[in-house]
Amino acid sequence: MALPKSIKEFYSYDEYSFIKECSRCACRRKHKLYTDLVDIERSVPYSENVSDAQQMYEWACEETEIVQTEVAFVSCCKCHKRDMVSFLDYFTDDILNKYKKSLNKDK
Repeated sequence: MALPKSIKEFYSYDEYSFIKECSRCACRRKHKLYTDLVDIERSVPYSENVSDAQQMYEWACEETEIVQTEVAFVSCCKCHKRDMVSFLDYFTDDILNKYKKSLNKDK
């Protein structure tokens, strides 16, 4: 399936294939644009109702949490190198169009 014309056509269960030169294996092969869940470790935000000493302790301990988010990736069908395009929450038509323009530069 060709790349979507707009983000409205892009669904997490669809895979979009196109020809691109891989930066790892240096061959011109089919690549896939798809989404996948990834685990991200992020800092836990501080509560405003906590004392300065408690905030300093939490900062020193660097409390973090692991959250899952959906990310748009491009993958080479030969070597399976995976490059992140954008977080799905921020994947806009503008980002998709910039990516399509970068494909034209590869030719």
